[in-house]
Amino acid sequence: MAKENNFEERKIALKDLNLWSENPRFPEAYFGKPENELIDYIVSIPHYKIKEFGKEVVEDFDMPVFEKLAIYNDNGEFIAYEGNRRLTVYKLLLNPNITSDINVSDYFTQLKRLINIDEDFKIDCVISENPKEILRYVNRKHLNNNNEVNWGSIENSNAKLRWLENPMKQDIFQSNLSVIIRNMDLPESIKNQILGKGYVTTLFRTINSTTAAKFFSLTFDDDNNLISGNKDFTNKLEIIIYDIIAGKVFNGKIFSRLNKVDIDKYLNTLVLKKVDSNSDKKKTNQKEHIVEKKIEGNIKKLDNDGEDISKVVNTNKGTSGAILPDKKNKLKRKSTSRTRLIPKSCKLNIKNNKVNNIFRELRDDLLLSDSTKSVPNAVGVLFRVFLEVTLDEYAEKKHGHNFKKDSGISSKIEWVVDKLISLGYPNKLFSVINSVGSSKKQYTYLSIEKFHEYVHSNTLEPSSSELKTKWDLLEPFFVIIYYELNKDS
Repeated sequence: MAKENNFEERKIALKDLNLWSENPRFPEAYFGKPENELIDYIVSIPHYKIKEFGKEVVEDFDMPVFEKLAIYNDNGEFIAYEGNRRLTVYKLLLNPNITSDINVSDYFTQLKRLINIDEDFKIDCVISENPKEILRYVNRKHLNNNNEVNWGSIENSNAKLRWLENPMKQDIFQSNLSVIIRNMDLPESIKNQILGKGYVTTLFRTINSTTAAKFFSLTFDDDNNLISGNKDFTNKLEIIIYDIIAGKVFNGKIFSRLNKVDIDKYLNTLVLKKVDSNSDKKKTNQKEHIVEKKIEGNIKKLDNDGEDISKVVNTNKGTSGAILPDKKNKLKRKSTSRTRLIPKSCKLNIKNNKVNNIFRELRDDLLLSDSTKSVPNAVGVLFRVFLEVTLDEYAEKKHGHNFKKDSGISSKIEWVVDKLISLGYPNKLFSVINSVGSSKKQYTYLSIEKFHEYVHSNTLEPSSSELKTKWDLLEPFFVIIYYELNKDS
């Protein structure tokens, strides 16, 4: 142990080290948050390169630690004033499940197998009982650029526009904006939609402009976090998000065609609604109503024309000068005219990698058509697999329940439906899935017996139209399942 003036150098066990929630890496909303939420935030920022950092740590695990953590000793509580990114890597190696990001968790699970690490693993630290002194050390360290994700200098008034002409800054801007949206009080389906294909480019084009930067007083702080000098930024951003998703137009143009003048005029039409200070309960009830409406709306829309209800949901935060275009009458498409089992309009947010891969193969890869390349047998078998693993995933992830090995799909359906009804869903929503799992063993194209024959029969070959019709009837059930699985995540 060595101690010089206000500093001390020694190794501290990993179990005794804590992330600093007020570190500049974290937005103010994360002050005082538990460690798992801080880690989730860090792994969500692409330019923090946590996977790459973890790989380097494991490759050099037998070497002495080059970078010491700067630790404030707060009456025996060791808080990392510097090195939160590095400490996050070690904590993920110790416990990969500390993050809710399945991809990162799986990656660090593989890395952990290559090393021997436990909670008593010790890390070299520089320690001070004086927070000002440890911050002085941090400042000197960053000025020397010691192989860190650099903290920029405090930006001047022109910095708010600097990323517009810098491709690297544009990437940082986009990742920051994505994190801001992920932390907004919006339904997960809306977040996924606006940050998904077909919408995210239009959103970035609208916000990543000189006009929007000036309007919202956008800038980066000294750690490349995007901040706004406009207190109404997120509320107005919500209006923009819903306008884009709804397919609205401004000055007769769709959003992807707006120029700088159009954007400037549009932003100046954003108007927030006045909020009743005693409306918390009212807002909560309203939000629950919207969710219920969304679920039932999905079922209705998907049965009729396959469209997503989120496209017609509007924000409660305010209004803008954008309007919905006049819709021309068009013929309703044939429900089985698509060439895949699952229509493109169905976008389920599935966290389990294997289950999601099955879903994507059924939705994007396996052909169902009148051509010789159609593979109805493969689709029929995989459709049955998707149904069963979905039931298993819901029972385990939502209720901590594992079905017995000899449990049949019919009994699994009954168990899951009972749980959903106990959550307040009406019985009528499950009439179709109940037909699949019916104990009456009705031999119809919906019955589980028919699903089984897709696998075991040496003569039965399902038709493409039968499979697609069956999916159309069962899709609302899958929508509810994955809505519930993502509701609290």
